[in-house]
Amino acid sequence: MKRTHWIAAALVIGIGSTAMADGMIVPVRPDVRVRGHWAVNYHHVKMTVRDQVASVTIDQEFVNTGAGMIEVEYLFPVP
Repeated sequence: MKRTHWIAAALVIGIGSTAMADGMIVPVRPDVRVRGHWAVNYHHVKMTVRDQVASVTIDQEFVNTGAGMIEVEYLFPVP
């Protein structure tokens, strides 16, 4: 019984600490200002846990809302 409580507590703490983990978009050419010229169309996360192993799939789509072309890199931290 105690083991189940420890696992549940670890999951709650782990999920809570990584819930703030999100990717960020960084301009490839820092001399060109591209801030605010994109939007997130959708952000879907699918997570399954089996035998204490989590599998996570993230599907995201971004759209260029500016008038011109932009080039950025998307950095996604792995906690």
